[in-house]
Amino acid sequence: MHTQNTDEYLFDIFKNQYYTQLTVIETLIAQLDSKTTYKQNIDQLFRIFHNFKSSTTYLGLDVMKELIVEVENILEVLRAEDGPAQKEIIQWFDSLIPHLFCWRDELENDIEVLSKTPSDLLNQIRFVPSKMNVEDRLKTLNLLYIDADNKRSKKLIAFLNTLSLHTEHKVSLDEVQNIDTAQICIVYINNDALQDIKICQEKLPNTQFLVVVDKITERIASKLMLQGISSFIEKCHLEQNVIRELYNLTSSYFSGRKILITNEKIYKFIQNLEPLPSSISKIQIICNDEEASIHQLAQVIQEDPILTSTLLNATKSPIYGLKNIKTIHQAVSIFGKKTIQSIVFSGLSKNIGTFDLDPYCMNEDMFSRTVALRLTLMLRWYTQVSPHALAILSLSAVLGNIGQILLSKEIQERGEKDHFIAQSMLYGFQSAEENIFHTNTTCISGDILNYWKLDSTLVDSIKYSDRPYEAPKEIQAFCIANHIVFKTVLLDGTIVQEISEDILSLMKKEKLDLTALEKAIQYLLQ
Repeated sequence: MHTQNTDEYLFDIFKNQYYTQLTVIETLIAQLDSKTTYKQNIDQLFRIFHNFKSSTTYLGLDVMKELIVEVENILEVLRAEDGPAQKEIIQWFDSLIPHLFCWRDELENDIEVLSKTPSDLLNQIRFVPSKMNVEDRLKTLNLLYIDADNKRSKKLIAFLNTLSLHTEHKVSLDEVQNIDTAQICIVYINNDALQDIKICQEKLPNTQFLVVVDKITERIASKLMLQGISSFIEKCHLEQNVIRELYNLTSSYFSGRKILITNEKIYKFIQNLEPLPSSISKIQIICNDEEASIHQLAQVIQEDPILTSTLLNATKSPIYGLKNIKTIHQAVSIFGKKTIQSIVFSGLSKNIGTFDLDPYCMNEDMFSRTVALRLTLMLRWYTQVSPHALAILSLSAVLGNIGQILLSKEIQERGEKDHFIAQSMLYGFQSAEENIFHTNTTCISGDILNYWKLDSTLVDSIKYSDRPYEAPKEIQAFCIANHIVFKTVLLDGTIVQEISEDILSLMKKEKLDLTALEKAIQYLLQ
């Protein structure tokens, strides 16, 4: 559970803190539906979990840290809201409590391997990133620098001013009275005066701290971490590292993200979906096997009347530009494995239930057209970028909007159809989803595909399509590709003809060929 080198004294301190705070956490969560006490309850919860994060990081309690980091992220977003917390959020916190107490019992009994967080807890929460980048967000924050050394202070503040950062300087803690507007405090502390950190935290309870010390030792690092301070740098590296740490703090605590949480009713519906048909599983195996033949693939499709109909209907679509395709063998030979797999998987929408997309002003044919357009765009574009990636990306193109069916059902059952349509006309479908239901189509699509146990890379590439740089590095390229395709062919099948500044900037950053994308878009518009 913890390494042999871990200071047992520090570990005991953490356990005592954890045991004491659990009942406090339970009480605070129960009061999140109160608007009058919302702010103070959220702030207190945030401080508790922020301290837990630092402690679990230092002590190597990675299983606990995973969930605690997620909770802290949620609380940081909630701090920017007026309250009360939405019902779904409170329910999520309620489901969290038993697991926190389970860890208490395991720690008390010195269990070597702590219980993993139930996947249901982590899968229900998503974040939508702010449209403002970290650099611009930092410029909106008020910084406070506490340092008795005027020479060092002038040098640092002059440097921060060149970056247009609002920085106020105080020479001592005594001058910090009545300052409650600083979001980030940079404070210089002598190595023998670490107790001053606690005073800083008491005077500025809602401020994030970046601590500067003479030299970082294991003792100093551990004390800071146990006090909830995870950002610290050495005096000699102050100018070199201060911007990096300020960016990290801004990204972690002031990003302006929104919380998306899977609707409880939708989540239960997903858990009761029928498993994938055996024919779909067979096709997946064949398409992932380089040695498998086209003949084997055609044979599996022919044995399933629904798949046969889906594929032959696809050949008639003007998007593919095919004529006189009469047999499955012909279709399979012309399309190839990747495209066949994508077309077959596009029919999975029929496994979800009643097809009714009235809130999106769409019918089944229009839905199928959106799928075909996204697939065609992805194939035309990414064949020029990285053809081998299409094994994942062709599937994400056709499955990224499958959650739209369930969300449409929920919109109508809540009687929110007219409100949703009005919101979508003002802000677009995705923003309307997020504003009204605190979820969106890609979130629900990811949950469905995860339930069906499809490839985790496929699932995550869709889940992170709204926030590609928050995805694990190894799948970011997939997430970026999905982001671009989903923003180019919208949920209702609209093709965005003029590439947005955001996408242009993203493609420049990733050094993606703009010409290839433009040609693919023009093909769709023909």
